[in-house]
Amino acid sequence: MPAYSLTLIDRHQWSNSAFELTFSRPPDFDYVPGQRIRLVHHNVARDYSLITIPRDPELAIYLRHIRTGVLTPVLVDLPCGADLHATGPLGYFNWHASSRPAVWVATGTGIAPFVAFARAGARPLAILHGAASLKEIHYQAELSACTATYVPCLSAPRPATGPALKIFPGRVTAYLAEHLPRAVYDFYLCGRGDMIREATLLVDQHFPGSRVFSETFY
Repeated sequence: MPAYSLTLIDRHQWSNSAFELTFSRPPDFDYVPGQRIRLVHHNVARDYSLITIPRDPELAIYLRHIRTGVLTPVLVDLPCGADLHATGPLGYFNWHASSRPAVWVATGTGIAPFVAFARAGARPLAILHGAASLKEIHYQAELSACTATYVPCLSAPRPATGPALKIFPGRVTAYLAEHLPRAVYDFYLCGRGDMIREATLLVDQHFPGSRVFSETFY
């Protein structure tokens, strides 16, 4: 796999734990929306989905700061101008145009490849975005603009005030089971493994004939 040198050029902090990091893009780095890049620092390597698309002049990732992690604490403290090694692109979680309507289901930072899909022009029937609270729902304006049904699914109680969004008080899998009309879809699932397993079972039970594309974020 080719190796590249990247330079951190910008950092945006979404919340206390969520960050967007932007890197220089090597001139010969080619990829398709939804693919990942592997960042390497002092022999520690981790994969992160790109939220940028091929026509963008830079590369950007969306990550959650895990204090006990082996790489994210380093990444969020890197000064702009710092260099990292990277390999890639990796992965096959890509957009597949189809006559079937698409449903995107994400939890946590699993929303990252869907940001890339949306920026590349993909238009799903629905997007279900799961998180503990509204503070962990990011890119909502961008994603809600590309679908008629964008639903934050919150496992924690909704605050008394907040954005005027249609919010579902429960997990993304509960929304699938209780509210998504029965039909044949292309399901794109990205997030924790337990969500993907439960959602895949629900698809088998309630949406026969549908296709499932998935990528697990640990």
